[in-house]
Amino acid sequence: MKSPTATATILIAVSVAALSWLLLSPRPPKSGSLLVKGEPQRAAPPKTKPTESPATPVTPPAPQPQPLIAEPPPPPPVVILPRPRIRQDAAKPGSVNFALAANGAKASGGHNAALLIDGNSTDYDGGSGYGHTDWNAQPSPSFIITLSNSTRLDVIRFLLWDREENRHYRYKLEISPEVSGDEWKMIADRSAESLEAKGWQLIQFQPQPVRRIRLTGTYNNINSGFHVVELEAFLGIPPRKGSASESPDF
Repeated sequence: MKSPTATATILIAVSVAALSWLLLSPRPPKSGSLLVKGEPQRAAPPKTKPTESPATPVTPPAPQPQPLIAEPPPPPPVVILPRPRIRQDAAKPGSVNFALAANGAKASGGHNAALLIDGNSTDYDGGSGYGHTDWNAQPSPSFIITLSNSTRLDVIRFLLWDREENRHYRYKLEISPEVSGDEWKMIADRSAESLEAKGWQLIQFQPQPVRRIRLTGTYNNINSGFHVVELEAFLGIPPRKGSASESPDF
C-alpha cells in the first residue's frame, strides 16, 4: 500500500505532464497567418474591404478634322427662251407670212430695214414707211431677212415704193438655207436694162428650205435710192395685193 506522500507525488507529476502537453502541442494556424514554432501566435488584422476607385468616364475620341474640299460653284440657271409660235393652216396655203417680225424674223442692211417686216404695206409716203439702200454704192448694199427657223418656202413677195407712176427699179433676189455663210441661190435677177419693176413683185420658185433672204437693188431711174416698203415670204401663193409683177419662171 502506497503512502499518501507517494500518491501526491504521482498526481503532481501527471498534472505537470498534462500541462506541458497542452502548452507544447502544435495548433493549426488561422487562415491568412503563419505560425512559427516557438513564437507566440499573433492575432490576424481585421479584413477590410478594398476601396473601389470611381470609374473614370470614357471620353470618345475627338473627331479628326476633315480636309476642306472646295465645292464646285452651282451651274448658272438655264434660261430657255420660247420660240415664236408660227401657225400654218394646211388648208390655206399662203396664209402665213414667215418674214414677219411678229413671227420671229429679223431684218438688217441699209436704212430702216425693220420697216420691211413690220406688216405695214399701206401707210407710207415720200419720207416714211419704207427702208432704202444706195444702189449706186460699190459694192451694192443689200437687205437681209433672217427667218426664225429654216422654213420651207416657194413664194417671196415685196413692195417697191410706188408713189410716183413713172418710177421703176431693178434688183436681184437670193435665198439661203443657212443662217450664216456665203451659200446663196439666185431666184430672181431683174437687173437687165430692159426691165422696169414697179409696185408689188411676186417671185415663185420650187419649194425648198429657206433661212435667209437677200434683196439687192441695182437701179432706180429717178435717184440712187432703192426703196422697199414691205417684204413677205410664204409657202403657197398668198392672196393677191394690188398689181404685182408675177414671176413664176424660177
